[in-house]
Amino acid sequence: MKLGLSLPNRGILFGAISVPEILELSEIADRTDVFDSVWVGDSLIAKPRLESVVTLSAIAARTQRVRLGTACMASFVYRNPIVLAIQWASLDVLSGGRALLCACMGASTGEGMGAAQKEVRVLGFRSRERVGRFEEGIEIVRRLWNGTSVTHRGAYYQFEDLTIEPHPVQKPMPVWVANDPNLDVPDVAERQCRRVASLADGWMTDGGPTPAVFAERWKILSRCLREAGRDPDGFPTAYHMMINIHDNRQRAWEDGVGFLTRYYGRMRDDFLRIWLAAGPPAEVAERIQAYIDAGCRLPVLRFAAWDAPVQIRRFLDTVYPRLKPAP
Repeated sequence: MKLGLSLPNRGILFGAISVPEILELSEIADRTDVFDSVWVGDSLIAKPRLESVVTLSAIAARTQRVRLGTACMASFVYRNPIVLAIQWASLDVLSGGRALLCACMGASTGEGMGAAQKEVRVLGFRSRERVGRFEEGIEIVRRLWNGTSVTHRGAYYQFEDLTIEPHPVQKPMPVWVANDPNLDVPDVAERQCRRVASLADGWMTDGGPTPAVFAERWKILSRCLREAGRDPDGFPTAYHMMINIHDNRQRAWEDGVGFLTRYYGRMRDDFLRIWLAAGPPAEVAERIQAYIDAGCRLPVLRFAAWDAPVQIRRFLDTVYPRLKPAP
């Protein structure tokens, strides 16, 4: 069973965690057999934080084994794909082939995303361009990473006879897609799942799906993968979830909600009740296990707490031993 560790690189800006603690957490994850990957969040203006590629580069220098991912790169559509391809290939070289790009289109509305529209305006984009820029951007970075000369004439980017260096260590370089298929609008959910099936090497979802909703989304995506000639059994799936471990359930809940409110802004209670697993070790393990049983092959866990170094040791000692791989 694989687990990912999500590091709160936004928390550095308001004292929830320090740079040395971020690096310490990544080193703990690297030394254990529990975590196979370390992830950082990404936003440029809507939710400021230490920039994701720079932060992962620092983590690369302090680790040897764990893969290094973005959960997720919400600024993907704002970044020039040529520049990003060079940056990400450089990260892959620096890390010895451990970079894992998980891209998303970013949110224009939704929980904790009140400043997203400002980000769109300031960076000079239109919300309606997000899908086109996203799909075209993934096509460009993949082609450039192949190491051959690329000519591209698209709706948003045009260039001729371009070869980039450095070349990434991984061949092919993995690209995951993160989204939240909207089951309330079946046509939209179908398009979102087909986009993952056609573009991605893995899928991540976030926010507030219950295990039942996760399972239903995975059912649709599995069908889309089969229709695209791909094997769902070998396709990575991840859920980015928040946890706070404490024997006092109320204390864990209040601590977790306080952290997430400071991190993302105010969110609905029903949303938090799903996204945040807070309480004694057995209850937190049960919540994580429910997603594993629903088809999540990689729970990516962030400690929604002001004492993350304490939380990770508590998790390793009291929660992880209770988890079981899905059948």
